[in-house]
Amino acid sequence: MTTFLGAMPGPSTDQSIGQSTQFRLNTSIEPSVLPRVMEAFAKLTIVPDAFVAERKTGERMEIDIHVGGLDRAQADHLASGLRRIIYVDSVLVSPA
Repeated sequence: MTTFLGAMPGPSTDQSIGQSTQFRLNTSIEPSVLPRVMEAFAKLTIVPDAFVAERKTGERMEIDIHVGGLDRAQADHLASGLRRIIYVDSVLVSPA
């Protein structure tokens, strides 16, 4: 089970975006991108359920991350932090 800021996720509410949240990041290919992305989760004591990074054409990379147990506010907070990481061009959040 995933924890957030040292607390157990709350029960689903009308603001919940589902049992699992998917974060899809489009980034430049830079050696520091993957550890910076993982650090954003580690700072919030979150261990993703799945983390897949794939090199695309040119100098682009796509990172898909699945996390269970987040409500909408937690997912939005995390996405906001991911968007501030250098070399991250976009972050899409959706129910998985």
